[in-house]
Amino acid sequence: MRSPVATSSLNLPNQPYEPPLPNVQNAQVPHNGPLAQSATRDTGAQGDKQVSREPGTNAEGKDAIREGKQKAKAVMAASGVNVSAVPGQISAPNTPSHIAERANGAAQSRKRSRSGSRRPSQPAPSSDATKLSPAAQQERLLKQYVASDQVHGAAMNDQENKSRWLMQAKVEKVKYYKDEIRALRQTDPGAVYGYGYAGYGNGRTDDKPRLVFPAQRKRMGGRRTKELHVSRKDMAQQADQLEELVPVRLDIEFEKIKLRDTFTWNLHDRVVPPELFAENLVEDFRLPPEFSHQLVRQVHQEIQEQIQDFYPHVFIDEEALDPHLPYHAYKNDEMRILIKLNITIGQITLVDQFEWDVNNPLNSADEFARSMARDLSLSGEFTTAIAHDIREQTQLFTRSLYITGHPCDGRPVEDPDLREGFLPSPLPSVFRPVQSAKDYTPYLYELNEADMEKTELSML
Repeated sequence: MRSPVATSSLNLPNQPYEPPLPNVQNAQVPHNGPLAQSATRDTGAQGDKQVSREPGTNAEGKDAIREGKQKAKAVMAASGVNVSAVPGQISAPNTPSHIAERANGAAQSRKRSRSGSRRPSQPAPSSDATKLSPAAQQERLLKQYVASDQVHGAAMNDQENKSRWLMQAKVEKVKYYKDEIRALRQTDPGAVYGYGYAGYGNGRTDDKPRLVFPAQRKRMGGRRTKELHVSRKDMAQQADQLEELVPVRLDIEFEKIKLRDTFTWNLHDRVVPPELFAENLVEDFRLPPEFSHQLVRQVHQEIQEQIQDFYPHVFIDEEALDPHLPYHAYKNDEMRILIKLNITIGQITLVDQFEWDVNNPLNSADEFARSMARDLSLSGEFTTAIAHDIREQTQLFTRSLYITGHPCDGRPVEDPDLREGFLPSPLPSVFRPVQSAKDYTPYLYELNEADMEKTELSML
């Protein structure tokens, strides 16, 4: 069992030792061990002597201090403290914990590493630096200064050599360009800049410079047809024209080539010539040159014929002859026809029929087609196909009215064959019979590969 004095001295190993006051009556002395018991008896006897003496003499006070120091050293020696070290400093006892705290000559701090060992609070002093004399230390510092100056001088020389070499290389490069490249550029510029390529807006670099106008540039995609140029004046005049769309259907066969297409053409178009449109249409299919000229001629001919055979429907807006009577009392403007659709695009076939009033100016084929395609969730190709079929079928009745000379002013149709083509008017009821409801319902069919082959063969 350790004594209390030894335990208190272990907690402060690096603190200087302060000797106790002459009065050692209150000093705690361990009671285990023969030395500790003798020291206690001596201390108690000395304390009795100090109490019995009369204070006031210096000799007795000095003797008491000396005796107190000696007894304190004896107590510390009994507890394991080395009192023979440097005066004024008490060394730590040679216990395993203190040896671990001052491992490698450095005091250990309270911080610990991940492995659990304690980190030193300050690095251990170098033994070589403490052993050198002041003269040797000065000589050592001088050698370090000289070595650092030599390294700096070598770095400065290296930098100067690199700068001198870079300047010389630039001078030689300027001389090379002035003496050789300048003369070669005037005689053979392709050897200097490269021979280039004859591409868009860039002639050959070894040729004389020239201006490339928009009409002379190479067009994208290798197109050779004439480009369409419309002036602002022509565009303003065309914007004031009424739009009347003509349904055009192409079905051309030439040797092994079969061309089928449908589109609409503005009857009052004064900007796009049909010849230019035919050339661009044929060029889009990338047909061989030996067939392109003949096809362009046939496409242009078909467009011209269908435009000339088109008859626009005339809508007459007249006031009632007798304001007291309804309009249908003396005139009937209804010209309802039956529109039938049978359109196949991809693997989807649309079959439907509905009524359409030819003589109603508010009816729009495009709006109806967009609404129908939206309701049936069809693609945009069906929208154009539905509008095209409506225009084609209404044009048949309008052309027949022109041929028979019908005035389209509300009079009944006189031709019996043409009159049978129109639906009975006026309607007896707004409700359709239940038996015919399924006939006016749209149907969508999905074709398989066999059905698609049959459809393609039927078109040939």
